[in-house]
Amino acid sequence: MNAVGEYYMEERHPMGNRAPRNDLVFYSLKELKEGRGPLFIDCRHLSDSAMDHLSKTLGYDKDTLPDFFEQRGEDLRKKPVEIALSECMQTGPTELSGGGIHIDRDCASTVPGLYAAGDCASNNKTVHGATTSGYHAGKAAATYALKRRPLDIDMNYVKELCANFLAPLERREGLSYRQVEAIIGKVMLENVGPERTATSLKLGLEKLKKTEELLSELKAQDTHELMRANETKSILQVGKLMAQAALYREESRFKPYHCRLDFPETDDENWCGLVLIENQKGEARLSFKKLSY
Repeated sequence: MNAVGEYYMEERHPMGNRAPRNDLVFYSLKELKEGRGPLFIDCRHLSDSAMDHLSKTLGYDKDTLPDFFEQRGEDLRKKPVEIALSECMQTGPTELSGGGIHIDRDCASTVPGLYAAGDCASNNKTVHGATTSGYHAGKAAATYALKRRPLDIDMNYVKELCANFLAPLERREGLSYRQVEAIIGKVMLENVGPERTATSLKLGLEKLKKTEELLSELKAQDTHELMRANETKSILQVGKLMAQAALYREESRFKPYHCRLDFPETDDENWCGLVLIENQKGEARLSFKKLSY
């Protein structure tokens, strides 16, 4: 239900509230963008037996949700509860349709000795897929390692990496990770969010590149903040890659994961496949790999 009391999914989708989760998220985002937020779940119309069933099963997906409602004094039987949006899920060929390390049939990446499986890989984003591919990746990695001699390690390079990692802890003045992450989050939401255009994505990339200048000012007061400061660097890098891949793919697919307002239709003839991003001397090189059936 939106802020003016309308059950918007009944108008937006033929299945109403029973629509797939990605459609619920997509149209909820539209309600917010069009100014009819905040949004609520309203269970006051449900029968006692339906509410009893809901109460018993509420924690199956999110274990702590019943405790959260109880601690806040929320009673679904008596009043609507405000909601926010998180994962879309269940909109593509697997539970999650995102990116990851591109792997071959042996779960090997293009970096020698680096193997990937499960959510961090370019496929198998489910529990059974992670288990199966993880087992296969482990065997392949062990086979690779057994055939290799110990590497000669450049300790000067290691010291340089350590110094860069620890730098925020050495600074007495600068920016906290929260400040920089807030900037990244705002840019991603406004320019690289669920509804994108070439203009918004290019503008987002310009903003993210300017934000990179702030990374040298990150400071940390303890080891936890040190971890978060270095995580912020990764978040910014991933944000840039997302924007570049979204700009490259000139179609819409698995809404709301990728919704190009300037290319609103799904184009299976030209874009049914993977956008690959490769690091070449510090620059991202993008290419397309069409899926074979």
